[in-house]
Amino acid sequence: MRSWRWFLSRVMRLFLRWFRLCPRRGRRKRPSRLRDLWNYGTVLLKSLYFNVLTNSDTVADCVFEPIYWLVDNMTRWFGVVFVSLVIALTSSVVIIVYLCVLPIIFSSYPVHWILWHLCYGHWNLLMIVFHYYKATTTCPGFPPQ
Repeated sequence: MRSWRWFLSRVMRLFLRWFRLCPRRGRRKRPSRLRDLWNYGTVLLKSLYFNVLTNSDTVADCVFEPIYWLVDNMTRWFGVVFVSLVIALTSSVVIIVYLCVLPIIFSSYPVHWILWHLCYGHWNLLMIVFHYYKATTTCPGFPPQ
């Protein structure tokens, strides 16, 4: 009694042998990028069925290999992007307040409310900047005592 892996490997071997025997009459050469992808696919296919220890986890790892590469090479920039977005959003809120809200406050509120808005708003801005700086520069894990 033979397992399904044995049957699968026999089918794959016949499939590759059939492609090797097919004549290539009248065909132009494939571009190098397409040829490289074809070679990578054949190596991937051979690595899947020549290994006796192949299981579904190995197949999943091989299929998700481009996604792993993308995650490894792209996630290093996420920190820079997110810090830049926070700085840009905080700066835009400050600019909107200075250009749109403060002129309305100056023209319609009494002096003590103007001072209250200026002090409270700048205190909040200072706290946002300070705590964001501390959050981005503190090592993960346990904060220092």
